[in-house]
Amino acid sequence: MDNATRTAKQEITEAGKFLIWLSENHHVTVDALTQAHVDEYFSTGTTTRMAARNFLQWRAKTGIGKRYHLKYREARQTPLASSHERFTLIRTVLESEAVVLNNRIAALMLLLYALPVRRIAEMRTEQVEVTPTGISLHLGEHPAPVPEPLLPLFHEYLTSRANQRTTNNQSPWLFPGTRAGHHITEQTLLNTLRQVFGIKILAIRNAALHDLTKELDAATLADLLGYSNKVMNIHAARSGVPMGSYPAIGSRTT
Repeated sequence: MDNATRTAKQEITEAGKFLIWLSENHHVTVDALTQAHVDEYFSTGTTTRMAARNFLQWRAKTGIGKRYHLKYREARQTPLASSHERFTLIRTVLESEAVVLNNRIAALMLLLYALPVRRIAEMRTEQVEVTPTGISLHLGEHPAPVPEPLLPLFHEYLTSRANQRTTNNQSPWLFPGTRAGHHITEQTLLNTLRQVFGIKILAIRNAALHDLTKELDAATLADLLGYSNKVMNIHAARSGVPMGSYPAIGSRTT
């Protein structure tokens, strides 16, 4: 099941739960829905309730129902691994010679550059630039260099990418999937990173961004990694970087 199908299934399930909640707790149908009902439902219970938002938005868009103010629920805490955990994982990946190389390279993309797993899965070979002096990854407006100690590993992968000798010969994807012409799925990669290396995805991504904002200013990181300035400034502020929210505020919002 792909992500789109999984998301649609969850939204349908949560919409059903919402209608049941209305009936059991307030003895009304969705036609009698009020803003108070909406506020109560989305401010209580589990975060999975947020998946029912699209149902209400669809009703408003089609004219079936009224438009309501739908607040976004903020996470109670931000998962954050320590720098020690991150560097230990990097060492583990480098030393895991029994693990297939594509999984190790994908893990390093997360650990070094804090890339969302979806972006890693969708990376193309053209985003990797090999020169006589090194390797750079085109993730944002400016190329991000691969650390020199890791160059042999990246060179090895680029010359023997997974699945190229089978259904994905000459694939444009950096991480080809098992289906011809397709990249590895986000869910497959998520499962691999969690099960093979024990990576807590969000906590490690936050840790990487936390560490990186201590090495480079937010605007430069945004350009290198393809994040927005707003996101990078938030992480810079969280990491306690002096004036971390200052560089290039509002200059790029993608």
